[in-house]
Amino acid sequence: MRIDSNAIIQKVASLRPKSVGGVEGPAGAEGDSVELSSRAADVRAAMEALQAAPAVRADRVADLSLQLEQGTLTTDGESLAAKLLKKA
Repeated sequence: MRIDSNAIIQKVASLRPKSVGGVEGPAGAEGDSVELSSRAADVRAAMEALQAAPAVRADRVADLSLQLEQGTLTTDGESLAAKLLKKA
């Protein structure tokens, strides 16, 4: 199953690590430092999980295929149409 309509996931997916070049000039005695918030760590973990997630849920596809072959798959046409229109 592919998730591409979730606004939060799209926002996270649009974040790209930015290359940061060195700062010219003399460094202070302590040098430069960067502190990242816990939210940044959460966003990074979400990005890694999103990249590791499969685009297709094979177990769900196999289950639905079996139901279709056995003739036990039931669908509600109205809810299916509503979902298709919502995605478009």
